[in-house]
Amino acid sequence: MGSEAKTSGRGGMCRAARARWVAIAVLGALAALEVGLRVGGYRPRLSAVPDEHFGWVLLPNQRTVQDGRDVVTNAQGFYGEDVPRPADQRDGALVAVLGSSFTVGPGVSMSEGWPAMLEARLNGSVGPRLRVANFAVSGYGSQQMRRVYDAHIAALKPEVLVVEINSGAPVPSFLPADPNSRLHKWLVRSAVYDAWTQFVTRDRGARMAPATEGPELADQERLQALYRDPLGEAHRDSWRSVEADLMHMAQVQRGHGGRLVVLAAPMLDHWLGEPPARPATILAGFDAMTGEAAPPLVDVFDDWTPSIESWLASCERMGFTRESVWSAIRSGAFEELWSANAPPYLVTDPMHWSAEGHRLVAEALGEAIELLVD
Repeated sequence: MGSEAKTSGRGGMCRAARARWVAIAVLGALAALEVGLRVGGYRPRLSAVPDEHFGWVLLPNQRTVQDGRDVVTNAQGFYGEDVPRPADQRDGALVAVLGSSFTVGPGVSMSEGWPAMLEARLNGSVGPRLRVANFAVSGYGSQQMRRVYDAHIAALKPEVLVVEINSGAPVPSFLPADPNSRLHKWLVRSAVYDAWTQFVTRDRGARMAPATEGPELADQERLQALYRDPLGEAHRDSWRSVEADLMHMAQVQRGHGGRLVVLAAPMLDHWLGEPPARPATILAGFDAMTGEAAPPLVDVFDDWTPSIESWLASCERMGFTRESVWSAIRSGAFEELWSANAPPYLVTDPMHWSAEGHRLVAEALGEAIELLVD
């Protein structure tokens, strides 16, 4: 019995030793693969992880690519290299920006996005000491923007806060609380993990797949309904929550002598309905947007309408109705529809703006902000 126990014990130790060596070999191979991918020029896509308070957040201190463009995140996990300083520690004015993907600017470089263009314009007109800090995160609704404001912006006391509102703003998109350990955060940064998800599991988009069931799917369905009919009676309470978020941020801004500017983001969908519907129509009816203390509402819908209507007319001459434009786009006929009279949207992504669209938004915002800071 004693010899059998010793033999069994030695066998267990051998198996444990083999398991350790196998683990070391696997980790070594993964480390070598990681180094090889990095040396070979492979850069992982921008990493985001679920967060219980904000829904999801970008990981800090990233230098990587997103939608084919170079991106940088600062120590707080927002776009740009530097973390803005509080009012008593900085020189010049601060313009803080909140928004979604329309502010992030997929498909254009960071220097072509409207926050960077706005900073260049304002520094050319009101002096060289004005900073525009971008706190936007793709997919965020007004509730998440309000939480970012309270957590990261209010203490900075920005002279101007710009909040971008689009048709999806009433839907708070909060993901389930997945494992969010330090190991998980390191893993999603790695080139090996990114290559695996992109080329093996074929997750070529964002790092988080769309929901297929549960409350997250219900949020996505609400979002699509808002895009189709933002003025619908069923969405009135949802828009009231947006108003409450804007009123909260406006009150905090006024408390330190700052101002709020609201940007109504135009989407191609807004011109495809009859009659065209847009968030500015809803926002203009808010109590928070009326009276002497009301924040400026920047809306480029009318400015963009001539080019949009010209393009839609060319689509109709090709046999497409407004109702069939989106189905034609999804079927791969978009570049054929995109005529010389192209509106300020991306050819590869007709929801988001081109560099020209961002420039036009920056011009409109610049005019509004110049009146506030002069």
